[in-house]
Amino acid sequence: MEKTLKSNPERVDENLKGLREELELLGGKPVLVALGYAAEKNLKYMKSEGYEVVRILHPAAFIGKKKYRDKVLKVLDNIQK
Repeated sequence: MEKTLKSNPERVDENLKGLREELELLGGKPVLVALGYAAEKNLKYMKSEGYEVVRILHPAAFIGKKKYRDKVLKVLDNIQK
């Protein structure tokens, strides 16, 4: 995924434009959720002005389902505050 985004920056622009339009219609808070550090780094680097970028531990992390779920829920809960 990372290579695809780097080699096709226009796709990032198109997707973010569509996301901005939908958020305006919904009146939502613009938040981009990144799965893992690499995704977070790329989102912050690429055209993410005006968005809050939050990282969720990548699902490949070997911490067990319950701990993973708890960490994800904590991040999501903090977004809504």
